[in-house]
Amino acid sequence: DSDSGVAAALAKLDPGQRDVLLLYAWAELSYEQIADSLGIALGTVRSRLSRARTRLRAELSPATRQEAS
Repeated sequence: DSDSGVAAALAKLDPGQRDVLLLYAWAELSYEQIADSLGIALGTVRSRLSRARTRLRAELSPATRQEAS
């Protein structure tokens, strides 16, 4: 099931990366709003979001899913 795959991939993220990703994707906050709400620098928001996206792509890629089966 794809929802459980996404949930598992999100659970593997560093908490800081997961927080930034969820605030951006689901809460639809801007980078500036995320930085303000978490009390971190704007550059940190950008780097955490980039790393989270890269890790999720890797976790959700077909090759990774086949290895887990």
